[in-house]
Amino acid sequence: MSNKDNNNYKDNTTESTTTTDTNEETIVISPSSTEYKIHDQKSSIEQEEEDESISAKAKEAGQSFKDFLVTLGNKAMTITEGKTIETRNESLNISAKRDSQAIQTLGANVEKAITVFEDTITDLRKESYDEQAQILIGYKKLIQEQINVINARLSMVKKLNK
Repeated sequence: MSNKDNNNYKDNTTESTTTTDTNEETIVISPSSTEYKIHDQKSSIEQEEEDESISAKAKEAGQSFKDFLVTLGNKAMTITEGKTIETRNESLNISAKRDSQAIQTLGANVEKAITVFEDTITDLRKESYDEQAQILIGYKKLIQEQINVINARLSMVKKLNK
């Protein structure tokens, strides 16, 4: 090492050199305070892998959300079907109650109509088969006309009720 190089080297060290009596120099080297910064740069492959990972996580979250919505929809349908069945049963019960009340309101009149029908059928058995056929055809026409009168009266009542 030249003298000039030694001087440059001495300037770069943090501790000084010492000289001994025999013209020998002892050099003490210590680390400098220079810091090296390592940049956290990712290679393009690592960046793509990270992007794919984020994309996969987003897809997974989307699928999870979709599954949640499907489950929620199925549960809502189940509840709705249950409520529909309950409502239908309640309306059938209400209809049955109304029908029975209407029949009770007619009361004695219904009993008379049933009695007349049974008596007519019983009396028919006394006749010959040819006569029974003619009487039953006439009786059927009479009952159909009575049904037509009932339907007409019902529609009139509904119109007047509005």
